[in-house]
Amino acid sequence: MFIREAEGRLLLLLAKGMSDRAIARCLGVSLRTVERRVAELHTRLGAKSRFQLAVLALLAGLIEPGALGQSHLLAQDGWLCGNCVQSNERDAESRR
Repeated sequence: MFIREAEGRLLLLLAKGMSDRAIARCLGVSLRTVERRVAELHTRLGAKSRFQLAVLALLAGLIEPGALGQSHLLAQDGWLCGNCVQSNERDAESRR
């Protein structure tokens, strides 16, 4: 299966447990764009949940397992800044 680079980034952030709002901030797109892309990926991969979407993406080799939990590697790629990581941490704390 072929996915665009932006979809791969979105899948990785989703697999890291980030909310759609946090993903939108990291990618510099609107919340609606993220919601639409997630829905499209659900359809393309046949996923019924966000968790299943992440698992299917990993199994299909669409995202690298080693990249999960290693935000410093993402920062070196230049597309995930420290503010996005902190933003996701704040989102997680607010859900507790």
